[in-house]
Amino acid sequence: EELYQVGPHAVPYLIAGLEFGDTIFRDHCSDALARFGAAAVSRIEESWQAKPSPLFRRALAAALSRLHDPSALSLLSKQALIDEDWAIRAYACEGLSHGSPPARWAPCLLPALQDRDPYVRKQAVLGLGRLGYRPALPELEILAQQASGNPDQLDLALATRQAISMIKKRNNPAHGIQDTENP
Repeated sequence: EELYQVGPHAVPYLIAGLEFGDTIFRDHCSDALARFGAAAVSRIEESWQAKPSPLFRRALAAALSRLHDPSALSLLSKQALIDEDWAIRAYACEGLSHGSPPARWAPCLLPALQDRDPYVRKQAVLGLGRLGYRPALPELEILAQQASGNPDQLDLALATRQAISMIKKRNNPAHGIQDTENP
């Protein structure tokens, strides 16, 4: 909180906290960076480009996922979503699921439905549901059917059914919600 009051000059210190702090401290640094919005993105990107340690890269991705700024979402979609680390790809899905307008960011999540990691697939599914992305329904229906037949994918099957329900509800005028971004 005190570092946030210092203003944008605190951003480098908060980023350093992502690298050297414990889990709780890193979370607090991520939250504070999110409050700086676009002012933090360029510094995070600089740190990302420096090829930091895997733990630091995860912390940077977590911070980016909390910044709902278009420049942060762009970085998540172009770099984090294709990272070799499953946790970074999952953070990318989480961040993109809060993007606005949904029609711009939801298509970025579609390839993650085929990710090799089940947690990343689940985050992509939930993100598409959160965004109410109607064009994803056919692919989600197929994924729900495939996952339902596999006891190891019960969590994914439930998440997929939840996402389908969210999309249908969001796009149903009877529920008082009509999404004009996603036809």
